[in-house]
Order: sequence, then structure tokens, then C-alpha cells
Amino acid sequence: MSKRKYFLKQFFLSIASIVSFYFGMVSLQIIPINPFGAVLVSLTIAFIFLLGMLIIAPSLDKDAEQFAIKFLLLTTVQLLLSFLIIGTVVFMRLEEFRQIGFHMVSLFVLLLGIQSFLLIRISNRTI
Repeated sequence: MSKRKYFLKQFFLSIASIVSFYFGMVSLQIIPINPFGAVLVSLTIAFIFLLGMLIIAPSLDKDAEQFAIKFLLLTTVQLLLSFLIIGTVVFMRLEEFRQIGFHMVSLFVLLLGIQSFLLIRISNRTI
């Protein structure tokens, strides 16, 4: 299996499981947030990281310099998109904008850590 396919499979499963777990905790009312806010957070985080997979996946089978450039581009795009979405939520003056922002940042940092770990592990792996 190529590095690209391995990363796509591993990270897609990570995104799906973490977002599903988060939405499940909201549905069971373990995390007190409006269901609309939870859907907004879940879908936007999933969209940001799925878009990121499209940016980084082609460079996994290339040289290290190309990978580093794509990794920096990936992180920048993901951060800008998340800040744009949080800014939009604040601008819309939703009631729970602080909760939505906190949940979005928390999930973002968690998935960014997992993504970075997987990318470093896969880039060092010889397949």
C-alpha cells in the first residue's frame, strides 16, 4: 500500500471516529451545547481536514522538500479556514458563539495533532 493510500485511510478513520464521538456525546447531552452548534462544529472541522487531506496526500510519495512545503501550506490553510469560520460565527452573533468557538478550537487542535503525528510517521516509513 502506498503512503498516500495508507495516510488517507488512517486519517479518514480518525476524523470520522473523533467527529462521531463528539457528536454522540452532544446527542447524549454529556456536552451541553446546542445541537445546531454541534452540527456546525462537526461539519466544518470535518470539511477543513478532508480538504487538507487533498492538499497533502499527493506529496507523500515525493521528496522531503516538496512534502515540507505542502505541510506548511496545509497547516496555514487549515488555520485560516478555522479562524474564518469562528469569525463568521462571532459575526452572526449566535447565542453560543463562545461554546462553538471553544469546541471548534478543541477539536481542531486534537485533529491537527493526530494529523501531524500520522504525517511524520508515514513520511519516515519506507513502503
